[in-house]
Amino acid sequence: MHLFGNGGRFPAEAFHRYANRDVALTGRFASFRREEIIDLLSSMSAHYVSNVGDDTEILVVGSDGWPLQNDGRLTRALERAHALQQSGSPLEILTEDQFLTELGLLDRRDVIHRQYTSVELSRVLGISKAKIGRLRRAGLLQPIRTVHRLELYDFGQAAAARDFATLVESGVAVERIRAELDRLATWSSRSPEGFSDGALIARGGELLFRLGSGELAEVTGQLRIEFVEASPSHGHDRLEVPPSAGIARSGAEWICEGQRLEDAGQLRQALEAYEAATRSTDARPEAHFHLGNMLSLLAHPAEAVAEYYRAVELDNEYVEVWNHLGSVLAELGEAAAAVEAFGRAIALAPEYADAHLQLAQTLWNEKQVEESRVHYRSYLKLDPLSPRAREIQARLSGSVSDDGVGSFRSAWARRGENRCMNARRSSGKGSVTKSSMFWIGC
Repeated sequence: MHLFGNGGRFPAEAFHRYANRDVALTGRFASFRREEIIDLLSSMSAHYVSNVGDDTEILVVGSDGWPLQNDGRLTRALERAHALQQSGSPLEILTEDQFLTELGLLDRRDVIHRQYTSVELSRVLGISKAKIGRLRRAGLLQPIRTVHRLELYDFGQAAAARDFATLVESGVAVERIRAELDRLATWSSRSPEGFSDGALIARGGELLFRLGSGELAEVTGQLRIEFVEASPSHGHDRLEVPPSAGIARSGAEWICEGQRLEDAGQLRQALEAYEAATRSTDARPEAHFHLGNMLSLLAHPAEAVAEYYRAVELDNEYVEVWNHLGSVLAELGEAAAAVEAFGRAIALAPEYADAHLQLAQTLWNEKQVEESRVHYRSYLKLDPLSPRAREIQARLSGSVSDDGVGSFRSAWARRGENRCMNARRSSGKGSVTKSSMFWIGC
């Protein structure tokens, strides 16, 4: 039984190219699990070998991040393959992209070339949305396109940013990472994703990044802004500007401080920072958006809705706000308003997969089945490899019961609830309401 959409029927030239040849794999793969690629090779009568040896003819390098070990060095398979090539071996090194193209698996190849929102990246890269935000603020990750404030990212750059931050945080010298990637670039067809040399600064044994604004950030994404916290009062620390500063903080600075505190799990203080941002003379829609998210997380859904509406009053084309607004409205039982909000998000960004998914679920729960199907199908077209795809297809085929929310939503909600519970513990609050854990997942 083949696991692939074409039932194992590959182009004849691909079959002849791989049949009876020894093929090795290295790195993490974006399009398939490793065992699925091994099954794919078997379906073409290729011989999978776990280690690169003298008889290995092809080495395929995964595209999910850099092919580096935990110590920052190239994988042993790549080192061995390069040594064999240097000694005259005809061994070929292929990228995952090239491999998929040869096999005609263009739908899987799209995983590497698609543009992803931060929520989608979180899923495909296996890291939290908060960490993606930190990489973004550290200057390690930049959107390749923005649609009405909805940032879209390149998969390769995002995977590289994740690996870079992980290696540096674990103590690997930046010089080693750069040296290994430079080596890779000299004898591989793959160009490693890099970062501006001018942005890297070593200071006091730490690696910092100089952002475009001139501020310094750690590799974790935390900005070095000089705020201080007062002594504990009324059960939690309050945020204060140093009295000697004598300078009013801008809304942008308060937002950065809120993000820093949020990353540190200091949710109450982050809430206060975002509130300060909305009161600043240069208040911007982002301030109300962040405040709305924090209020939702801390189980104040009605207040969150009010902040989201304030954000879209300032920018009626703020796509993410409409999507988050729909999420909270749906949890509050205001289905008609939720449907309208999701519809606004989709009208502004027709390829916003998450908005299609949430709208489909809301319509399904309201027994508007045919309209729901339209958006489920749109979601599957935009994100065909989603781990939720099979359940959605089963729902569309009628092979799962129409029991309202059902197990499909419950599994997702439980994940969101666990994340929210952890966040709430760090804020010192003990309970979570459903409104704080709809599909935006905190």
